[in-house]
Amino acid sequence: MFASLKNKIREETGSDLSKLTAKITSSTVQKIESIRGRSQQGSTSSLNSIVSSEGFREDGPIEPEELRKRLAKLESDFARRLEQKEHEWKEIARDKDNRLHALEHEKDEAYKQISNLKESLKNAEEFKLKILERQENTEQLESLQSQELLKVKSLVLLRDQELAEKNTALKDAMLQLEKLRTEVNRLRRQEELLSDVQDDLESLRHSTSRDLAHLAAELARSEQERKHLADLVVILRQGSSSGMTQDEKVTQERRLLEQRLEEAHLHLTDIKTSWSDKIASLETQVGRLSRQAAEESNERRRAIQDKDKLLEKLKQLEAELDCSKFELNNKEAKIKRLTEDVNELSAELKSIQNESDEEITFLRTELDNAKTELKIVRKNLDNAESELDKTSDECNKLKISVDSEHQTSDSLREMISKLEKDLEEERENSLNVQKTLTRVTSEKNSALLRNAEVSQQIELIKQDMRRQEREMNDLMNKLAQLEDENAKLKESVLVEQKLRNNISELEEQISEKNKNIKMLQLRLADMKKTLQQELRTPGNPNYHSDLMENNTAAILTPTQISTRTFPNIVRRDEDDVNFKYLKHVVLKFLTSKEYEAQHLIKAISTLLKFTKEEEKLIQDTLEWRKSWFGSKPKYPGNTKSKNVPS
Repeated sequence: MFASLKNKIREETGSDLSKLTAKITSSTVQKIESIRGRSQQGSTSSLNSIVSSEGFREDGPIEPEELRKRLAKLESDFARRLEQKEHEWKEIARDKDNRLHALEHEKDEAYKQISNLKESLKNAEEFKLKILERQENTEQLESLQSQELLKVKSLVLLRDQELAEKNTALKDAMLQLEKLRTEVNRLRRQEELLSDVQDDLESLRHSTSRDLAHLAAELARSEQERKHLADLVVILRQGSSSGMTQDEKVTQERRLLEQRLEEAHLHLTDIKTSWSDKIASLETQVGRLSRQAAEESNERRRAIQDKDKLLEKLKQLEAELDCSKFELNNKEAKIKRLTEDVNELSAELKSIQNESDEEITFLRTELDNAKTELKIVRKNLDNAESELDKTSDECNKLKISVDSEHQTSDSLREMISKLEKDLEEERENSLNVQKTLTRVTSEKNSALLRNAEVSQQIELIKQDMRRQEREMNDLMNKLAQLEDENAKLKESVLVEQKLRNNISELEEQISEKNKNIKMLQLRLADMKKTLQQELRTPGNPNYHSDLMENNTAAILTPTQISTRTFPNIVRRDEDDVNFKYLKHVVLKFLTSKEYEAQHLIKAISTLLKFTKEEEKLIQDTLEWRKSWFGSKPKYPGNTKSKNVPS
C-alpha cells in the first residue's frame, strides 16, 4: 500500500518521496534557522522595518518617550502575535500527536491482524498436514480393501472348487452305495436260496441217518436172534447127545440165560452210558447254540437298527447338504452384491478424493496467495513503520517550523490525507483478507465435514467388510462341518460295509447253527425214544457203579463251555449263562434218580467249586441212600461235622 502511495507521490511530484522529504526538511531547517537569526538580530532592524513600514517618515529627531511608547506597543503586539502563534503551534502539535497516537493504534491493530494471520497460517499448515495424513490413510485403506477383496475372492474360488470336489465325491459314494445295496439284495436272495437248499440237504441227511440207524437196529436184532437160536441149537445138541435129566438141562439153560441176561445188561449199560453222554453233550450244545442264535439275532437286529440309523443320517446329511448348497448360493449372490457395493463405494470414494484434492489444491493456491499478500502487508507495514518514524521525526521538526511554511504544511496535509486514504485502503485490504480467511475457514470446515463423511463411509465399508468376514468365517465353519460330516459319512459307509459283511457271515453262521440245532433236536428225539424203550428194565448196583466209573469224564464242565463263548460276550452274560447252567444242573440233580444223580456230581462239584472231600461226601450220601445198611457219612476235617440231610 505504501509502495503504491510512494508511486503516486512520485508521479505527482516527479521525484522520490525521500528526496522530497529531504528537501522539505532542509527547507524547513533553513527557514527555522533564518527565523532564529532574525529573532536574534535585535529589535533595531525590526523597529526600523516597522517604522519604515508604518510610515514614520518624519524628518528630524524623535523623542525618547515616544520612542519608548512605540517600542512598548510594538513589543506588546509582537508578544500577542507570538502567543497566538504558540497557541496555533500547540494545537497543530496536539493534532499531530493525536494523529500519531491514531497511527500507533492502527499499527498495533495491524500487528494484531498479522499475528491472527500467522495463527491462521499455522492452522492452515496443520490442516494441510492433516489432509495429507488423511490422503495417506485413505490410500492405505484402499490398498487394504483391495487386498482383502482379492483374498476373499480367492477363498471363495477355493471353496467353490472344494465344494465341487465334495459334490463329485458324494455322488460317487452314493452310486457305490446304490451298487452295494443292489448287491446286498442279490446276495440276500442267494442266501435264502442257499439256506433252502441246505435245509433240504440236512433233511435228506437226517432221513438217511435215521434209515441207517433203523437198519443197524434191525441187523443187531437179527444178530441177537441168530445168536439166541445158535445157543438154543447148542443146548439142544448137548441135551440130545448127553444123557442129562430134565432138571439139569433146565438149570444149564437157566445159567446160560442168566449169563446172556448179564451180558445184555452190560451191553445195555454201555449203551445207556454212551447215550447219556451223548444226550448231555447234545443238551449243552443245544443250549450253547440257542444262546449263540439269540446273540446273533440280537446282533443282527442291532446291525439292522444301525443300518436304519445310518440311512436316516445319510438322508439328513443329504438334506443338510442341499440346504448348505442353497445357503452357499445365497452367500455367493450376497458376496457379489457386496462386491458391487464396495466397487460403487470405492468409485464414490475416489470421486470424493478427487473433489477433496481439487479443493485442497484450491485452498493451497489461496493459502499461497494469502501468504504473498501477508508478505506484501508485512513489507508495507515495515515501510509504514519506517515512514512513521520518519514522519515522527519530521513532526518534531515541523513543531518548530510550522508557522513559517504554509506550503509545506499544505503538502504535508495532502500527504497525510493520502496516507489516510492509503490507511483506509489498507483497512479495506485487511477486511478483504479477513473475508478470505473466513471463507478459507468455512471451506476448511466444509472440507472437514466432507472428510468426516468420507471417514463415516469408510467406517461403514469397514463394518460391511467385517460382516462379510464373519459371514465368510461362518461359511468356512459350515464347510468344515460338512467336510467332517462327509468324512463321518464315508466312515459310516465303511462301517456299513463291514456290518453287512458281518451280517452276511452271522447269517451264514446262524443258518448253519439252525441246521445243527434241527439235526441235534431230531437226534435228541430219537435218543429219548430209544432211552425210554431201554430204561424200562430195572438196574442193579454194579450197573450204577459202572456208569459212574465210565462216564464221569464225559460230562462237560462249565469252564469248558464258558471258554468256547465268543469274545464279544461280556462278563455279565457269562455269569448269567453259568447261573442258568448251574440252575439247570441242580434241578436235574434234585429231580433225577440215584444213578442219574451220580453222573451230575462232577458237574455240581465243578460249578460250586467243591473240594475232593465234599465231592466224596456227596457220592457217599448217594451210596448210603441206595443201600439198605450202613452208617450216614459225616463231613470230615471239623469237630462240628456238617451232616448231609437225608
